[in-house]
Amino acid sequence: MKVTPPCVEDFERTGRDWTALAPPRNRGELMEMARMCAGCPIKDQCREIAEEDSPYAEGVWGGMFYRNGRAIDPLGILNGNMESVYLRVHWDRSRGKWKAEAQVDGRKHHIGYFHDEDEAGQAAFAWQLADGD
Repeated sequence: MKVTPPCVEDFERTGRDWTALAPPRNRGELMEMARMCAGCPIKDQCREIAEEDSPYAEGVWGGMFYRNGRAIDPLGILNGNMESVYLRVHWDRSRGKWKAEAQVDGRKHHIGYFHDEDEAGQAAFAWQLADGD
């Protein structure tokens, strides 16, 4: 039972092209969509709907990205920290880079620092395949 943000219904009702709201294919599209939502007058209500239906909410809702029922904050809307769409990847503010790391048996394993979030995600995924956790 997939749910869609209220703006999709509004776009469909008015005949406007809502394909810009489709699930993002990369970080650039995600950021563009999140910025579009940031100026929306109903972004808080939209986020509330996503939280209520979180297992079914996918894509961008009120500036937040939802995947598999998990809210990800790509613009740092809630606490000023950008979040990655990838598991095992986070923004390292002190270095200004994306950091890939894993945790196994309570120990952190440094995978690397990356300028590009997608590269960090690929490295984390490759680490998982090679070393697993």
